[in-house]
Amino acid sequence: MNISGSPKAVDASADTVRTAALAAGLGDAEMAQVEAMRAAAEHIRLAEETVARSEQVLEGDLDADARSTNLAEIFDARLGDAIKKMPEKTDRLADGRDYLALRIAEPCADGLSRWQTLTSPPRLQQSWQALRGN
Repeated sequence: MNISGSPKAVDASADTVRTAALAAGLGDAEMAQVEAMRAAAEHIRLAEETVARSEQVLEGDLDADARSTNLAEIFDARLGDAIKKMPEKTDRLADGRDYLALRIAEPCADGLSRWQTLTSPPRLQQSWQALRGN
C-alpha cells in the first residue's frame, strides 16, 4: 500500500507519511506498522549514507597511498611479480639474487646497467615484458 500516493514514499518526510496514514483512516496497529516502516526506511537511508562516506574515505586513502608510492617501490613490486612468474626456479633464484645485490648496492645507473648485463637476455626480456604489463 502506497500511503503517499507516489512511488517514492520513502523520500517523504515523517510528518507527510503520518498525515497520509491518518487521512487513509488507519488504526493504531496499522499506524504502528507505518512508524516501523518509516523508521526502517530511515535506518536504510543512514546506512546508505554511511557506506557512501566510508567508500569516499577508502578511495581517498587508496589515492593517498598511490601518491606516496615512489617509482622505486612500483619497480620493485612489478619486478618481483615478474620474477615470481618465471617458469624456471633456477631463473627466478638467479634473477632474484642479482636484483637483491643491485638493491643492496648504492643506487646508480651503472649498477642498473650491470644488473641488466648479468641477467641473461631471454630472462630479462620476460621480466621487462611482465614489468610493463605485457
